Amino acid sequence: MKGVSGSYGFSAMTVVATRLEQAAKAADEGSIRTDLPVLASYLERVEIVYEE
Repeated sequence: MKGVSGSYGFSAMTVVATRLEQAAKAADEGSIRTDLPVLASYLERVEIVYEE
């Protein structure tokens, strides 16, 4: 997620995804519980626009 999100211009998602990846590797449940709602909130605000 962190690698692909930046490629599509979602730099804020890259930041959160990086933190989540590091927290998962460290088995840091507290950080994961903190960052998942941040990611969910971000994704709820993303608007997909198709260009023709």
